[in-house]
Amino acid sequence: MNSGTFAFCCGGTGGHIYPALALAQQLSSNHSCFFIGSKNRKDSVIVPKYNFPFLALVHSKPSFFSIFFDISKVYRYFKKNRPIALISTGGGQTLAVVLAAYFSKIPVFLLEQNTIAGRANRVLQYLAKKTYISYPESTRYFRYAIELGNPVRQVFIDDPMSEALASFHKKGPVIGVFGGSQGAHAINRLFIDSQGNRTEFPYSVIHIVGESFFKKYFKSSDPVILKSGKHHSLILPYCERMDLFYKLCDIVICRSGATSLAELAHFSKKALLIPYPYAKDNHQLYNALSFLNRFPGVLLQETQLNSETVLKTIESLLQTPEAPKQNNSAAFQIVTDIKKTLNTLQ
Repeated sequence: MNSGTFAFCCGGTGGHIYPALALAQQLSSNHSCFFIGSKNRKDSVIVPKYNFPFLALVHSKPSFFSIFFDISKVYRYFKKNRPIALISTGGGQTLAVVLAAYFSKIPVFLLEQNTIAGRANRVLQYLAKKTYISYPESTRYFRYAIELGNPVRQVFIDDPMSEALASFHKKGPVIGVFGGSQGAHAINRLFIDSQGNRTEFPYSVIHIVGESFFKKYFKSSDPVILKSGKHHSLILPYCERMDLFYKLCDIVICRSGATSLAELAHFSKKALLIPYPYAKDNHQLYNALSFLNRFPGVLLQETQLNSETVLKTIESLLQTPEAPKQNNSAAFQIVTDIKKTLNTLQ
């Protein structure tokens, strides 16, 4: 199958967007791909950076009435353009798109990244040809699912932060810190407050704080560098070149969103995981527990965060053997299975 267009829809956070982009990258050598999403969430900003067409056709927070309006709009678009399949990676705003595809007789494929399946995917599974999961624990939410892992991007694009990251001078252990695509206030405050006392936290840091936090606390659009003796910190609002970030870091401190965990495994990084305590169904905690069954790392609850505990954990992790090498082939395997399934439907 070397022709035809694939449609994608995803939620408005990086955890939904980046797996969809990984699959689109895998498909793009032989197929055209486009995304359907909302006007005012992260998907509308991130997807166009990767040069995939983006259509803002649905509401970011669907209501009972808006879903019917969105279904009608997407249905008309599908009838006119006829993609050969729709791939959905979860999130409430995918409901209308998947329903429109189903009514248009376009095959639907779902991707579930988390151990605890999202509510949208639990409902939409009955309209899908296949559901792909990342963790074996997710099987209990689906009548039938295939565990192939969570795809990681093949290409990480340059952005305005790339130059600062590429020129970061690595000397001694480097601690990478980030809170997902939207940042993490509690983690940010802990590390920003410690910048003035490098004897308390004697490591260089690359810290991605999130755009809203960066604007509020630094009132700048440029990367910030803080130096104290031989240690220095690079503080960024965001970063698309996460491949560079991971290669520079010896230990990563982050939330336990499914995409972050897939990248940690792919780049073989030891991690201190701090699950977001208000995630739906506390799914980040269960993601972390599943991840730590296979990869080196430590779990801390947000209530346990303080400089002393984090420093002791870092020192312990630095003595831990490196994570096992894992080449993430999920994108290739999922795309191969989707094409095989489509061939049987012809």
